[in-house]
Amino acid sequence: MKYIIDKNSNNLSIKSYLILKLNLSSRIIKHLKKYYDGILLNGIHADVTAILMENDVLELDFSDRIEDVNEYLVKSDIPLSIVYEDENYTVINKPAMMPTHQSLNHYDDTLANALAYRYGDRPYVFRAVNRLDKDTSGIVLTANNKLYAE
Repeated sequence: MKYIIDKNSNNLSIKSYLILKLNLSSRIIKHLKKYYDGILLNGIHADVTAILMENDVLELDFSDRIEDVNEYLVKSDIPLSIVYEDENYTVINKPAMMPTHQSLNHYDDTLANALAYRYGDRPYVFRAVNRLDKDTSGIVLTANNKLYAE
């Protein structure tokens, strides 16, 4: 995500901006710092101590990395009823009798498995914002990146 720094954020450190202006948690900031391209200031890697100036372009990469992926999440080609989808969220109408996530005797027949298959072209981490019991049908919201999972 790109942020253009306005005059109200002039002279803030990146860390202060992330906390005060974007309300990011320390866990998200730690994730961003972990990767060379996690925090870019005007297209160049930046430390959270860097000072922002008006009209700077701050880029934050919240995307999942291969090391974030659960290696045991099997990709299963299960039909899904997608209600809404964008880069941040997926809203699914979960049918009854489909578990939301893996559990004993449910390793490849879950909503998580179906979404892992759907997003198989990129590293995928299953993040259910809400859950429904296996027997219950209804809407399940999933976050497609770390930022919207909190």
